[in-house]
Amino acid sequence: MSSNDSYYSDEEDLFESYESGALPSAYLGFTDLQMDYNGNESSDELPTIEDTFIGGYPLWFNETSRPKDSMVSCGNCGKKMALLLQAFAPLDGKLYDRVIYIFACKDTRRCSRTKGSVKCIRAICKDPVKMATLKEDVSKGVEKEMEEKLKLEQDKQKQLKIGEDLFKDAGGSSQTNPFGGSNPFDQANPFASTTGPESKTGDSGTPDSTKQQSPVQEPEATDIESSGYIDRSYPCYPGYFVFVEPEKRTKADVDPDLEKYKHLIAQESDNEGSSSADAGLESVANALNPKAAQISRMMDDKCFENFTTALRHNSTQVLRYDLGGKPLLYSSKGPVAKAFSSATADSLVPRPAYNPSSLRRFELQLMPKAILDLSAEDLANADSNAIINGMSWGTIIICTDAEDYIPPEYFDSNHVAYIEDWVGVQWEEAS
Repeated sequence: MSSNDSYYSDEEDLFESYESGALPSAYLGFTDLQMDYNGNESSDELPTIEDTFIGGYPLWFNETSRPKDSMVSCGNCGKKMALLLQAFAPLDGKLYDRVIYIFACKDTRRCSRTKGSVKCIRAICKDPVKMATLKEDVSKGVEKEMEEKLKLEQDKQKQLKIGEDLFKDAGGSSQTNPFGGSNPFDQANPFASTTGPESKTGDSGTPDSTKQQSPVQEPEATDIESSGYIDRSYPCYPGYFVFVEPEKRTKADVDPDLEKYKHLIAQESDNEGSSSADAGLESVANALNPKAAQISRMMDDKCFENFTTALRHNSTQVLRYDLGGKPLLYSSKGPVAKAFSSATADSLVPRPAYNPSSLRRFELQLMPKAILDLSAEDLANADSNAIINGMSWGTIIICTDAEDYIPPEYFDSNHVAYIEDWVGVQWEEAS
């Protein structure tokens, strides 16, 4: 999908592809090992700049290159925010490193649902030495691929020559090859060096930047290049490494089905001895359980049904990455949903002020399972106040500049620059 492609034109399109059986092609992130900040600084349980993780402390490209304080401070209370996600997400065919950060204020009682309490920062490092090394490696890779193709062609010609020699008659004339037809060697090499959608950092499990084949093969970075600087001056949640793999769904199970929620609400009504047969489902739910009422309201929301379907297939996903694709909306209500239901050619997501001729495109979103992982310590300690007053979002959607532009004057002496990008939070409905 190009950066100029439009978002869905109406609510029907937001879930039409799933109802028709079309399967998505996003990448999903799942939590892996928990990070340990109390051990040795060189521990394998500490992240590097080329890892993707939720929680923990932010990593900058180096100690002296950090974002402005205003970028990482809550727009409501002014306190430093905590890291929700750090994703190493270099773009296909680009020679520079790129990281996406999502921060949120930990004072959820005071700042939840307020403007500026969740922010997204995009960081780029255009280190000329590393970029030159990468360019050289790419050139070597292309040269090696050409040599392999040439060798394959030579082998094919040898096989053809052997075939001709086998079927020459005594007078030297060539006869018809009884095994004629399509030449089995005149096909694309199934083992040719092509790269499909894969994690851009190999085994570290970070999101791929696109769903297209990548001509770039990244070199192995040295410890100095890849370690980054851990900034412990921030409040933090428990940190977990994230690994990424293509989304998998089964076509037969795509149609959304929330009947089980209706059953649970009805069952709860029976258990409580409700005698009002004429009471509507919503009024019963409101009387018995605010959460049940909330579910009852959501059952009529097609976007929520679609969201629930995705979670049913991969319930432990914490991250969804689909550069240039469409986000999964938690709700069809509110300004975020409106931004992705434009009837015009362009999205209603604001254009980047620092690059007004460009558009923003969807890149990734955090999924609600991340809340459980980030709140693991509160759950383990049975801290009811922290849980009740904790994070209450359904999804956090990130859109970045389609041209991945940052003004040249933003880059420091280390060739590092930071800029804020668009973040849309769909909060849970208040009960």
